[in-house]
Amino acid sequence: MSKPNSVRVTRAGCEVWLVGKCSNEEKALAPKGKLPTTQDVLRTFYANLHASKGTVSAATAAGETAVQVIHLWERASIPTREKRSVVQLILNLHKRHSGLLKDKHLSGRVKKPGSKLGETHEKRRDEFVNSIQGLFDIGHKDAFKIMTIQEDIDFYKSMQTDRRGVMLGIDAKYRANYKKVVAKEQKKMTAKMKSEVEKNAILDKRQLSGLSELSTEGEGSNADTTDDEFTPNETKEKPITVNVLKNTLVTSALARTSTSSYAGTMILKAAVQATVADLGVEDREVRIVCSRSQLKRRSDENHKQLSELIKQEFEPNCMLLVHFDGKLFPSTADADEKADRLPVVVSGKGVEKLLGIPELPHGSGECIAQAVVSLLIDWDLKENLLGLVFDTTSTNSGRWGGACVLIQQKLGKELLEFACRHHVLELVLGAVFDNLVGNSKSPDLLFGDFLKNHWKTIDKETYRTTAASRGLLKLIPNADEIIKFSCEHLQNRQPRDDYKELLELTIIFLGGSVPGKVEYTFRKPGATSKTRWMAKALYSYKIWMFGKQLKLTTAQSDCFFKVCAFLANFYVKNWFECPSAVRAPANDLALMRLLSEEKEPHLKAAFGKMANHLWYLSEKLVCLALFDDRVSLQEKRKMVRSIRSKEGTVDALARAGLPPNRKVVSLNLSDFATKNSLTFFEITKISSRFMDKDPKEWPADPDFNHGLDVVRNIIPVNDIAERGVSLIKKYLNGNKLTHDESQRQFMLQAVEKHRSMYDKTGKEKI
Repeated sequence: MSKPNSVRVTRAGCEVWLVGKCSNEEKALAPKGKLPTTQDVLRTFYANLHASKGTVSAATAAGETAVQVIHLWERASIPTREKRSVVQLILNLHKRHSGLLKDKHLSGRVKKPGSKLGETHEKRRDEFVNSIQGLFDIGHKDAFKIMTIQEDIDFYKSMQTDRRGVMLGIDAKYRANYKKVVAKEQKKMTAKMKSEVEKNAILDKRQLSGLSELSTEGEGSNADTTDDEFTPNETKEKPITVNVLKNTLVTSALARTSTSSYAGTMILKAAVQATVADLGVEDREVRIVCSRSQLKRRSDENHKQLSELIKQEFEPNCMLLVHFDGKLFPSTADADEKADRLPVVVSGKGVEKLLGIPELPHGSGECIAQAVVSLLIDWDLKENLLGLVFDTTSTNSGRWGGACVLIQQKLGKELLEFACRHHVLELVLGAVFDNLVGNSKSPDLLFGDFLKNHWKTIDKETYRTTAASRGLLKLIPNADEIIKFSCEHLQNRQPRDDYKELLELTIIFLGGSVPGKVEYTFRKPGATSKTRWMAKALYSYKIWMFGKQLKLTTAQSDCFFKVCAFLANFYVKNWFECPSAVRAPANDLALMRLLSEEKEPHLKAAFGKMANHLWYLSEKLVCLALFDDRVSLQEKRKMVRSIRSKEGTVDALARAGLPPNRKVVSLNLSDFATKNSLTFFEITKISSRFMDKDPKEWPADPDFNHGLDVVRNIIPVNDIAERGVSLIKKYLNGNKLTHDESQRQFMLQAVEKHRSMYDKTGKEKI
């Protein structure tokens, strides 16, 4: 063995056993315009490893080598793996080569003629030598799908097989740019090397000897060393590293459950330690990557990356509705102030997607329109839109400055306007309740606190129904039909518990039995705010049924009974058919006909409120009735004739008015259809050619069936936007997960994705 000396090992003067002469120059790494082989990469790696005084870690050298290799692949226009993956491949090669070196020294000491140990070492060496002759393949797993130029594809395939291909078009300008890129990366590596050298300044004599033997003999000599003199540094086996924060499911679950970084760190560490103990791995061998700062930083990164991925992958192939519903929440700038939040959601066939819940500077129509349009453009959904779903406030439905008008102007396209049918019926119920029970300046319902305060003293098994009095039952002529309707809808999953309670109380009020329950348990009264419209219905039922125990006066009892009768006769059926756009025109006209014949003040109030919201009898939306199988063939024929011959209004307003000098009971759907109705087909992209046939032939017509598929997936209620409202409540000032608005929006996307994959118990959804 040559005598150790202090000469620095240069990149040009290092020759490694089985690998050959090392160099990190570009021409050595990519000889003759080809992509580097595994042997070329190892030569460059060892040149980088022994290029400086002191000790440079294998990881640092691998990182520098990876930069050079990746740059060559990018020159060839071939997509590559991430840098960290390439670094790991190089380190694995280094580890394998180091193992062969150990075999070499061991066999040199113990090998005997015919020794099986020596034969095994030789076999491993031969396999290694053969394996490093091929391409060092760092191509992306979907490289051939990503690449579009056939010449690049052919070159990549050639490098993987016969290696006959050559990179073309390498000019001086590109080479200069390459040197700049490499120089920049090398500058970073040099700084890292300097730090590592200082940490390892005092070296073991054996390490010094091993490194010196790689250099040439004699002070300042540049002669090559022999392959027998190289021995790589032996590294201590690292502990197992468990990084639970890499998985977006972990950070999304923590966000969904509103778990802070402090609590999340403790929970995750405890869970990992318990898992490690169960697997039989010693604690000292495991390093858990999960500090509070790491969890916060990684959560933000994961939420952002997942949000961007969700946006990229969201490419619906159906027509969409955009739902928006503004609500007041504490401002992010000042918790004592209020600010409008606007959940924006799109829906379509098999699609329900939250786009965002931005905070608005003002609750004006202009601000609402700007927020909606910005999100639609950001998600690239402009071309998919067919309509808007909104609550009928003036900021949304105003004729000149309303959000709906402004959205269409900003997008440069005409859309259908679907007023939320639930919201319209809320207004109708409000008119009836205020007329009968009264209205107050208080934010709470009249008699709301009265019922809550007496609830504990009420005997829940003693209540009255209409079945106990023939006189009362006569006021609800279709009681059996309503009970049957309510029982059928109880079999369906209801989006909210109060919807289910409304059906149950309707059945009990009419003297029926709730399916599956021998004895009905009344729920404790909930919120009494006027804004909770459902409370008006539920409280009215309960106050009348327990009226004797509450000691209501006769006048009070009569008023609440009339509210209950209105709910049973007119309201419940219409409410639960609201999600059907196809049935909307016929249902609204039928309700108007019934109310127009009533003389009582509260029913006249309901009629007046409904007359101001005939959105689904407009010239455009009345066409939905063409797809309603309850509408007679004769009425559909009349509608077609009106669409072809009747002149429409100049403005074609989004909501209809009652025709003058006509009794409501004499009105038909055809009275609302005009030539302007054809706009409906243009916006929805439904062919109107099926109207050339008689309505009895429509079910067999492909254009009609396509249209039926489109309109059946129109959901004219804002329940999904209201779910966005409940979601944002968790992530405002009361929640400490983040105070950054952009991160809050990323988090909402991550939470919504997690909700779509797992139920409340954490069980994966099918």
